[in-house]
Parts: sequence; C-alpha cells; structure tokens
Amino acid sequence: LFHDDASQAGSSSLVHRHFDGVDLDTFSPSNIIADGAAGAVLFSDIDSRGGHTVAVFTQNGSVWLSSLTAGTWSVPVDVTDVGAVMPAAPRVQVGADGIAHIVWVDTTSLDGTADDPDIVYRRYDVVGLALSEAVLVSSNDINFVDGVSNFPDIALVPGDPNQLAYVSWAESGPVDGAGNNQFKAAMRSVDDAAFDPVTP
Repeated sequence: LFHDDASQAGSSSLVHRHFDGVDLDTFSPSNIIADGAAGAVLFSDIDSRGGHTVAVFTQNGSVWLSSLTAGTWSVPVDVTDVGAVMPAAPRVQVGADGIAHIVWVDTTSLDGTADDPDIVYRRYDVVGLALSEAVLVSSNDINFVDGVSNFPDIALVPGDPNQLAYVSWAESGPVDGAGNNQFKAAMRSVDDAAFDPVTP
C-alpha cells in the first residue's frame, strides 16, 4: 500500500500492489483504491487476515474503508459518516470472522470538553456494512484537562475466541506547574457490549 500521484492530478492517490511471497520480483499490477483527483489521500493503513483484506484511509475530511475481493477493491465507504471534524491516522485490524475494527483520531467534543483530538472506534464487516456506531475510546477518566489524544493503534489477539480488539493511544497534557510536559499511554479492550476500563 503506497501513495502516488497515479492519476497525474497533482495530489496523492492510494495504490495497492502485492508480491509473490516466493519470488520477490513478481508483483501484481498496481490498483488505485482512492484517486487523488478527488482529493489527496493523507493517511492509510491495511490489514489481511482469514482471507480478508481491508484498507482504511483519509480523504476529503473523512475516514474511508475499502475491501479487496477477487482482485478488485470495493467502492470506499465513509466510516466517519457524519460529524467528522478533522479525522486522521486511521488504523485497522481484521478478525478471522471478517470484522474490520477501525480507530482514528478526530477533533471532537465527544468527551464533554472543548473540541480536541479524541480516539474514535467503529466496526464494519468486509463488505462495508456498519456493525457499530462511531464511539469515543478516550475519555475523561484518563484524559488530561485540556489534553489531547493521539497516535492510536489497534490489535487483535490471534486465536482469541472473543475477538476482542485492544486499542492503545497516547495522551498528552499541558505543561505542569513545574514546567514539565505530561504524557500517558493508555489502552482498553472492546467487545460487542462495552469498553473495558482504561488502563493508563
């Protein structure tokens, strides 16, 4: 997965190519997932598991999802749906059950504070059907006052029968009274029902 001015539009497209695991000189043709002529692609991620391949990326102020089936990428689906302000840094993991778990950063007021970067999570199946609403992962039980959430990542544990997604991210706060920067790392898991408590 790489960014390239594939359509000669002057902005980056999202392009996919895979190679033979035996003969590293044998590549597939390049496939454009998102055309830069419609707006530059700024962030992207890809995951393959259980025969499912899913890519996520940002373009035109939204996070988009596309899946690979029989060599063809699906028409991208807007994951952020409505209310996105400044989404960035999407990450995706695909379970053996074909469920895509997606996290990203967005400048929201979901945590009840002034608009600041928060971590948002959503689930999709590989054909682009939403299986959950966009929900806040970072929250006031870990956030600094006037702090920001950033650098999200997500992982699934192979063989986990519960297919839990584990989300990690960084929290940064304002300089304290002693002139020190404040940072925390946080993680939480999520199932179909609710998030487990945040672990700082």
